[in-house]
This record gives sequence, C-alpha cells and structure tokens, in this order.
Amino acid sequence: MVLQLLFYADLPAVSLTTYSIHVVETERSISHRAIVKFLNIESAPSSQDFLVVRLEPQDQFSIKSDYYTALFSGSNGMLKKITSPSLATELDIQVKFLKYGTKTTGKDKSGAYLFLPDAEAKEIDYNKPEIVIVEGPLMSEVIVMLKDVEHHVSLKNSPGFDGAGIEMFNLINIASETNKELIMRFITNITNEKQDFYTDLNGLQMTKRRYIKKLPIQGNVYPVTTMAYFEDNSTRFTFLTSHSVGATCLQPGWFEVFLDRRLNQDDNRGLQQGITDNRDTPAYFRILLEQRFSRFKNLPFKEISRYPSLLAHQASLALLHPIFVLVRLDRDAEPNVVLRNPDAPLKSSFSPVGLELPCDVHLLNLRTLPSPSGALYLPSNFSALFLHRLGFDCNFNTWGQCSTQNGTVSISNLFPNLFGNTVEEVSLSLMYTGNKFPRDAHIQLPAMEIVTLKLSQR
Repeated sequence: MVLQLLFYADLPAVSLTTYSIHVVETERSISHRAIVKFLNIESAPSSQDFLVVRLEPQDQFSIKSDYYTALFSGSNGMLKKITSPSLATELDIQVKFLKYGTKTTGKDKSGAYLFLPDAEAKEIDYNKPEIVIVEGPLMSEVIVMLKDVEHHVSLKNSPGFDGAGIEMFNLINIASETNKELIMRFITNITNEKQDFYTDLNGLQMTKRRYIKKLPIQGNVYPVTTMAYFEDNSTRFTFLTSHSVGATCLQPGWFEVFLDRRLNQDDNRGLQQGITDNRDTPAYFRILLEQRFSRFKNLPFKEISRYPSLLAHQASLALLHPIFVLVRLDRDAEPNVVLRNPDAPLKSSFSPVGLELPCDVHLLNLRTLPSPSGALYLPSNFSALFLHRLGFDCNFNTWGQCSTQNGTVSISNLFPNLFGNTVEEVSLSLMYTGNKFPRDAHIQLPAMEIVTLKLSQR
C-alpha cells in the first residue's frame, strides 16, 4: 500500500531543512485523514485507514479550499465553474479534452514537423468515467480516469504560491490511437473579443498573439515555454506550465493546449519516421484567475502594460523550481545499500540567507567558479551570482507579504556570513568586468535585466 503524507513546510530561501517521520502508536483516529469518494462505480473499495464513500449519480459536485471553490460535472468529472472571494463574479471555466485528426488528401500529412488537421477538433467520448474525489484538510483533489488521460485537478490550503491557483496534472498515453493529436481546451466567459492572448518568449518577456481568421489552425498555434494569459477589462486567465507546449485561442474566451500526438507516417522533413514512441507522459499546469483593480477596469488596453502579474511570476517559479526532496536512507532499514561515511555529523538544517531577496528578483544561479589554473574539478576563490529582476503588471494583487524594495539588493544583507568585502559586476558570460561595490552597498537592478555579480570568498 502506498500512502501520501502532506504537511506544512516553511523553508527559508536557499536552505536545507530536515524533517523526520515517525510512527506514533496512538488510538486510531482518521479525523486528520482524507475522505475518499467514488463516483460512477458499482462498488467502492474498503479501507481501514480512510473514510471511503460511494456517491450516487449526481449532476454536479464541488471541492473547496480557503481560496477557491471548484464546481465539476457529475457525469464526466470535468471542471465547470470557479468561485473565489477575490473574484467579483463567478467564472465559468469548462475543461474539455479533444482530438485532431490529420489530412487524408494531398501530398503531406501531419508528422514530426507538420501539423495538418483534417477538420476541427472533436471532443473525446467520456462515457461516464470513474471519478475519485479526495477531500483533506490540506488538499482536495478530483481524479478522472479517461481512456487516454488520467486527469487531476487539485486545490491546496497552502499560504504559499501552490495555494494561489488551480493545479492540474495529466498523465497522458495515446499509444492506442492512430494519427491523433490530443488537446485540452479551456472555455471561459472572459470576453477577449479580438482573441488577443499573450505567450512568453523563453520565460523572459511576453509577446502579443492574435488569432488570424485567414490563416489555417496550424498558422495560429504558438509556443508557450512557461506561461500564457488572456484577459478582458476586469479578469485575467493565466496559464502556467512546467514544460513547453503549443497553444492557441480559436474563439473569444477559449484557450487550448496541445498535450501529445501520435502520427504514423513521416512528413518528409528529415526525421524519416513517424511519432510512435508514446509513453506515460506527465504534464503539470497551474491556472490563475486574477481580478484587475477596479480603478483600472475602464482604461483602454493600450494604456495597460503587458506583463504578467507578480503573483503569476512567483507561481510560475514555484512550478518550475519545486522543492527538492532528498530521502536519507536508514542503514538498518536498507541493509544491502552501502553508505559512504554513514556516521558523518550532518547538520539538520542549513540557511545561509539573512534578508530574502525582493519579490521581483529571482536568483537564477549561484555557482563556484573553476580554478584559472586549468586543473579539473578544482574550485577558485570566486563565485558568480546571477540575478534577474522581473517585469510585472502592478494592476493586480500580490500574494501574502511581499516587498519589491525598488529592485535593490545588498550582499551583506543577503548572505551575512558568506563572501568577502568586495562585489564586482561582470557580464553574463563572465568575460568582462564592470563596477565594483562594497558588500554592504545597495545595488539596484534594472527592470527586466539579468545582472551577474562576482563574489570573492572570505
């Protein structure tokens, strides 16, 4: 049996924290455990560890967190509506899975480099799939078992950025299909009448896209590396992804994402084979619904800056850079595993950061530079710190306690016990040097820029 343990963890920046899990012999109680509900099944499995409930057929059901309430269809388990105290109105947001075929006439067909659909996408046949509803004190989740997709939607009661949106996870495998491309479509009541939407360019800035009717569908699909959004005067829908996908907006209020494709023929563009190596493919997404400040609702869009909100930046970074979980092996529990120096006096925690960075500054990298002598694997006495100041739209609320400090950074405040007395600004390639600062200087980062600082050891 596999169990999932959830608990709050408040970790300082760039830190290492150890948590120990112990079995405590107490009276059996399931009050802190999740309730598992099943829908569209004949009989629910039994469990001594969790409260298991079989639900009768119903038109709709919902899950809740401290920040959102999500309403789902009782027949197919797909999301229908989102409500939140931060939204002035209910937001209709339907999720659908559809499939494109490929052209059957002409010289070319869809392949590794070509997308040539035969017609508009057709919705998949749900046929009353098995639905699992998990409701717990920290997270509630809906799991829908479709033919080609295991679809998860979860809400978290977390004060962190993982609680700021609606999380989606799809486990995809279309190996049983022939010449099909699977997409996930969001249909909302957000009125972007001109079908404008924005996608990121390698995670650094956003660019405007618009559906052009005279172009075929394949001419209106654009790459999304980390995020995309569309909006009207009051509400913004932001889509965050953990991996690159293709996306388009075929109708006002629509947004669709390409998930996977299986194509049996070569498209004569150099690969010399089709796409037939499909496996179980995980895909993690996060949806943000944000309300624009009322004083900005009636401004023409041309007067509003085109940037993600600060919340979108932080939620995207949390999705792209999850906490690393390292499991320390117990040599008594794992007798066949050889541990190197298992009795070493390891610290239970490590936290070098004093005052954390401003909310609009992202630590891209901090690495020790190699020795100039050319000897392999020998470190030098210098480290390189790469900082990126994010550009954001300030017409939306932030999340929790957040300060931007006008983009200023002090190494003495950031790392009070590390590095020497001087800081040198260098180019991104580390080849060219610039200004030098004392470690207690407040260095201001230009907006939307990446700044590299060369730090010496003490």
